[in-house]
Amino acid sequence: KQVTEHFGKTGTLEGAPNSRSISVAEAMGKECDVYIPAAKENVINGSNMHLINTKVLAEASVCATTPRAESFLEDKGVFIIPDMLTTVAADFIHYIEWLKGLSHIRLGRLEKRYEESGKEKLLNVLERMSQRSVDPHVRANAARGVDEESLVRTTVIQGVSEICESVAQEAAASNLNYRTAAMKIALNRIAGSYNQLGIFP
Repeated sequence: KQVTEHFGKTGTLEGAPNSRSISVAEAMGKECDVYIPAAKENVINGSNMHLINTKVLAEASVCATTPRAESFLEDKGVFIIPDMLTTVAADFIHYIEWLKGLSHIRLGRLEKRYEESGKEKLLNVLERMSQRSVDPHVRANAARGVDEESLVRTTVIQGVSEICESVAQEAAASNLNYRTAAMKIALNRIAGSYNQLGIFP
């Protein structure tokens, strides 16, 4: 509460009660398992790359690490998760919103009633076979069709998992870092689409 009040009055966390301010360089040099730059691009560069003391660097901001810093840190054994993987969930959600906008139909609306009907039939079969009635509350939950939030969540989780797995496999197969592996996959898919569309002979 004190920190919230301090921020409301001053617009900064610096000087908050029971706190100690440290410099950016000091924060970068703290030993940690995972370091997450999440503010601006090129924040880890040739002037401060030697300060990083972590096992894993996960870029939560776009282009947080310069190529020079990336090469230096990889030589030190730091595992770098590039921004295109850490932010892919947001890209997936934007894609889903785009599809929803094209169709002008709420996600899950077409499937919901079909799923509920199928689940109701299955529960009816189970009741006949067991000669016992399913509790009404259990039936209501079990027969419920997919809603928009559940559909988006499962789509994003599955999509992100598949992308990360494909990048990991490509990195291992081609002896590449994750950023280069992800770019290779993306460019191959673009080239494949262009070829199918006849854009390139």
